[in-house]
Amino acid sequence: MPELSVVIPALDDRGHLRELMFALEAQRQFIGEVIISHSGVGNPMPALSESRIPIRYLHHSAPLYSGTARNCGAKETRGNWLAFLDDDVIPADDWAASVCNHLAEAKTDTCFVGAIAVDKPGGYWGMCLWFIEFGSVHPYMPARRQEGGASANMFAHKALFTRCGGFPEQVSRSVDVEFMARCRGADGTTRFEPAAVVGHRNISGKAHCLRHAQSLGNGSARVRKMAAITGDIFVRYPWCAPLLFPLRLGLLGCRVIRWGRGHRLSFVRHLPGIVLALLAWTRGFYRSASHCESPGGSPD
Repeated sequence: MPELSVVIPALDDRGHLRELMFALEAQRQFIGEVIISHSGVGNPMPALSESRIPIRYLHHSAPLYSGTARNCGAKETRGNWLAFLDDDVIPADDWAASVCNHLAEAKTDTCFVGAIAVDKPGGYWGMCLWFIEFGSVHPYMPARRQEGGASANMFAHKALFTRCGGFPEQVSRSVDVEFMARCRGADGTTRFEPAAVVGHRNISGKAHCLRHAQSLGNGSARVRKMAAITGDIFVRYPWCAPLLFPLRLGLLGCRVIRWGRGHRLSFVRHLPGIVLALLAWTRGFYRSASHCESPGGSPD
């Protein structure tokens, strides 16, 4: 079996580390170690003092982008396979077993992303955001070659991770897309593995949904300025960016219709909110592509 090291970036006290660690403890026979790469205010370790999994804790007082936090944690790992989990996801009961069984047969030049299901819906607007943010890695999607997302549930061989230089550190969104492009540039392959499932804890509220969707669109354009990734034509010709709205909506609808049995009625019910969120995403992409947005951003 592979030696699995789990790296969890955490910012301030925003996440659900205690629940996440509780889920990992039930699967500890498959996990060699957990690295919590924390930045900002607070200290999550007192709440994890009774954990039965070996935990190493890294802390930076200044807030870090998620890519930087993951890179810091990866440098301290001992296993030959790295698993990256965000602190707002909860692994399924068979997550670690599915990961290890799959990685045992995987090539060392491969990066995988797992599926993102729903742990807490977050109301109407939380589900709208889940549909568009994780639409390419929903649990009903088939295993296939994958170009991006989501780094909230991602695995890579440590040798490949080192060879490609880790996650980008100068952006806060869409780091998964550029990281997987780096893997392919380092002669690696990138795939989606639906058997490794985590549940996402969606945040409720219309304002958060639209603000986050716009931030995702902004980040998507920024990484396409940094690397030749599918869709970079919309950065070179920003006046084409509004076409992304019907293209993304159509692609999401086709995926749900084709594979998303059990989610089709939910998609129709949330369609008005999905449309608004995709409009916000497209606005963020256009503003960044047109140089109306600064290249910075705030840590996740």
